[in-house]
Amino acid sequence: VEEGLSPHSKAHVIGKGSASGVNLQKFNLSKKPVWRHEIRKKYSIADSDLVFGFVGRLDRDKGINELLAAYNQLKNKHSHLFVIGPEDKKDTLDQRLYQASLKDPSIVYTGEIGNVEQYLSAMDIFVLPSYREGFGSVVIEAEAMGLPVIVTDIPGPTEAMRNGLTGIVVKKADISTLQQAMKKLAENQELCRQYGQSSAVFAKEGFEQTQLFEKIDQDRRTL
Repeated sequence: VEEGLSPHSKAHVIGKGSASGVNLQKFNLSKKPVWRHEIRKKYSIADSDLVFGFVGRLDRDKGINELLAAYNQLKNKHSHLFVIGPEDKKDTLDQRLYQASLKDPSIVYTGEIGNVEQYLSAMDIFVLPSYREGFGSVVIEAEAMGLPVIVTDIPGPTEAMRNGLTGIVVKKADISTLQQAMKKLAENQELCRQYGQSSAVFAKEGFEQTQLFEKIDQDRRTL
C-alpha cells in the first residue's frame, strides 16, 4: 500500500492475522494433565521439576544458540529443556554449545514429532527466540495448551501473544534479556499460572480454527 502497488481496500487482515488458527480439538487443554503425566514419566521428569520448551527447526536463525546459552546459565538439577523439531540445519549452530547440549541429560532433543500437543503439555514455559518468523503459529499452539510464552521482538510472534498478559517479549539475538525472562518466569509460579490462564483464553477467543475459517470463507465470498 505504501508503495502504491495496491489500494488500501484490497489489503486487510482477516481475524487476528493467523493463516490457519489453532485446532482446539488437537490442542485440547482438557487433556493436558494426562499428557503431562505421560510425557514426563517417559523421560523420568518429576511433576515438580521445571521444563522449558522450544518447537522449531534446529537453526541458528531460530535462536537456538541463545536458548542453549541462556538455559546453561539457569539450569539446576530440577530443570529440563525440550527441543522439538527437525535437525536439518544443525550445522548452522554454535557447535561448542550444541555438542555440549547433546551430552546434557537435562536437555531432550526429540526430532520431528507428530504429537507436539502432548509435549507442550509437559512444558511449563515455552520459548521461541527466533530471528524471523511468518506468523508464529507455534506460539498460538503453546498458548492453547495454557503455557506462558517468551518470544523475540519480531513481527509475527509478537502478534501471536500479548506482552505482559500471556508472556514476555525479549530482544532478538540477545542472551541477557532472554535469560532474564526465563529466570523471571522460572522463579514465579504464580506469574506463570496467570500468564498460562490468559494464554488459553487468548488462543481460544482469537484463533479458534473453525471461527477463523468462517471469516476466511466470508472474505472470499466478497471477492
